[in-house]
Amino acid sequence: MDRTAIHEVMEQGRVTIAKAGIHARLNARCSVLAAANPVYGRYDQYKTPMENIGLQDSLLSRFDLLFIMLDQMDPEQDREISDHVLRMHRYRAPGEQDGDVMILGSRLCFDPGFSEREMEFTVCGSREKMVSAAFMKKYIHVAKIIKPVLTQESATYIAEEYSRLRSQDSMSSDTARTSPVTARTLETLIRLATAHAKARMSKTVDLQDAEEAVELVQYAYFKKVLEKEKKRKKRSEDESETEDEEEKSQEDQEQKRKRRKTRQPDAKDGDSYDPYDFSDTEEEMPQVHTPKTADSQETKESQKVELSESRLKAFKVALLDVFREAHAQSIGMNRLTESINRDSEEPFSSVEIQAALSKMQDDNQVMVSEGIIFLI
Repeated sequence: MDRTAIHEVMEQGRVTIAKAGIHARLNARCSVLAAANPVYGRYDQYKTPMENIGLQDSLLSRFDLLFIMLDQMDPEQDREISDHVLRMHRYRAPGEQDGDVMILGSRLCFDPGFSEREMEFTVCGSREKMVSAAFMKKYIHVAKIIKPVLTQESATYIAEEYSRLRSQDSMSSDTARTSPVTARTLETLIRLATAHAKARMSKTVDLQDAEEAVELVQYAYFKKVLEKEKKRKKRSEDESETEDEEEKSQEDQEQKRKRRKTRQPDAKDGDSYDPYDFSDTEEEMPQVHTPKTADSQETKESQKVELSESRLKAFKVALLDVFREAHAQSIGMNRLTESINRDSEEPFSSVEIQAALSKMQDDNQVMVSEGIIFLI
């Protein structure tokens, strides 16, 4: 199977045949309408649209428009879809079964159970204008005959918007677009503007047709979620700088702690040292260890008292957001403290973070080892 043959069909509208000494070019004047699921079965909003689509750029650039349809919970849109599906099942021929696919070009033109009284109680009956299938066939046939011509105003507008699209594509990264902006995009703008002029049954492609074409391309090529991808890249650069600063500060703190530990035994050594005198060692040992255990117990109790349930819930939500942004199952303590306190109005202190992590570790939700937090 020659998969590259579809490239010529979609771009030039013809098929070249060279077989058994026969060389011919056949016209393929048809539109290609394709639908597919994402690569991972479900659209991953943390990945770029190009990674979710998973098609080659050579094939993807030959599509004029590409729409990413997500299952968003919108009451009005859900109501319209359900109303359309129910209408498709209501108005059927007498011999058809419920659930069968509606045949294109069905001759059923009226509802046998229709009455004028029911028309008054329809939801959108007064707002919508119903058009018959025969009228639509005539309308499409006449619209195809018209050959509109580009005006100078619309041509300059399309050229300016095309150059703007190219510059916007070069300024932004690959995460900001759903399909590559190539020279075929210029032909796409011309085709869309011409199609809009045909729909108006106009002999010229005016400025309003070009504006509608540019608006369609802007909506299909760029996604709203892409703004978050740009911010994350800027944040990652700031994170690398702040991590270096925090590592230096932690090293300074560790050196200060070591100096304090070394100074404590030197202050107590006032008399001469006797290696065979074991009477004072039993008294000195609890004096060295007891203040540390008492301090550790006091810090644990202070951590448990200071951290409330609301703060613990807020910490858990912020921790999950940090893991989602990192796309990893483990994260360092320095990056965690910075990411949690980045956009929060009430930042967490180091004592609160340690208390929350110890609480979550007791609940088998996370595991802390050597300054690295693992998500269980």
